[in-house]
Amino acid sequence: MPKPSQRPARDDGDENKDIASRRLRDALDKAAGYRQDEQHDEQKDREDSAAGLDDKEEKDAPFLMTEWSDLVSQRIEDAMRRGAFDNLAGKGKPQNLENNPFVPADQQTAINLLKKNDLVPEWIAARREVLSARDRLRDELKQAVAAIRRQMEEASDVEERAHLSQAWKRWLNAWHSRMEDLNYRIMIQNLKQPVRHLEIYQLILRDELVRAGADAAWQFDLR
Repeated sequence: MPKPSQRPARDDGDENKDIASRRLRDALDKAAGYRQDEQHDEQKDREDSAAGLDDKEEKDAPFLMTEWSDLVSQRIEDAMRRGAFDNLAGKGKPQNLENNPFVPADQQTAINLLKKNDLVPEWIAARREVLSARDRLRDELKQAVAAIRRQMEEASDVEERAHLSQAWKRWLNAWHSRMEDLNYRIMIQNLKQPVRHLEIYQLILRDELVRAGADAAWQFDLR
């Protein structure tokens, strides 16, 4: 009897190719599925945008000032109806505004003494002095820049212009030295101040010269 035909044996290379082909098909199918999901999400987003803000945007949208005002007024009215403001301490009597409710109790006496004697805390007085010194320096810079500009325009020969250029460089060095001193005072003042948003920014010579009206083409380097 003839022997049944036997299936030829496959080597490892063919089997590995089949595995790789299956994995490739699976990866392509998943990629196609991802693309379809993304297209569906994009289409939904476009539809939501056409209809208006989605739920999250509506939830996160900031209140307008009028809306906040209405909300506060509503809360106050609700509290009045509940009697939250009935029988308050000092009702019907003049308000005592001597004490600041935002000042710690252990500092209230010192604050009252300063107020009655028309005095301010040391850091506030020092701040005023620093700001005045900054304003004076800026005024001097403005006047000096106007003067050097006028002299340069009136200069009739090259020698006079060269002399003015040398004088300009000497002034630059002098202003730079004064700004270094003032910036040191500003740094010390910022360390003293208890409130961060009152920080005084230090001065930069180039920026201050431009503020004073110096042309950008003027030479600002120090030599």
